[in-house]
Parts: sequence; C-alpha cells; structure tokens
Amino acid sequence: MIKKFIGYILAIIGLSGIALTFPQVKSQFTLPAQLSALSNTVLTIASLVIIVIAAFLILNKKEKHKAEEVPIFSGRNIIGYRRTR
Repeated sequence: MIKKFIGYILAIIGLSGIALTFPQVKSQFTLPAQLSALSNTVLTIASLVIIVIAAFLILNKKEKHKAEEVPIFSGRNIIGYRRTR
C-alpha cells in the first residue's frame, strides 16, 4: 500500500518534470538555480526515469503466498495432498 502511494507521488513529480520542459510552463514558475541550469534533454530523461520507477512501484503485484501441499498417508501410501495455509 505504501509502495503504491510513493509510486503515485513519484509519478506526479515525473509528470511535473516533463511539464517543466515546455517553455510556456517554465516561464510561469520561478525555479531554483540548480533546476534552471538543467537542459530540457536532461530534465526529460530524468523525468522519464522517475515515471518508469513510479510505474514499477504502482503496477508491481505482490506474489500471493501459495498454500503448501502436504501428503496424506494411508499406511505407507500417499493417497492425496492437502493444502495448508
């Protein structure tokens, strides 16, 4: 649950970074000197990497724990298997 939340936050940051590559959007905001010094190409690549990481966190499905199968014996013969949780 927390991984998905972090993924959504990263996706918003990545999309904001992509939006900042457009001159119309960039002129609307005053950016810190470190962020304004980045070229549009570097900012686009960094934003895409952040979006890919966010997509991995959002779409990553946990593998459900499979029930373990234990044998059922009748004497020395196995007659079936029972699933345990």
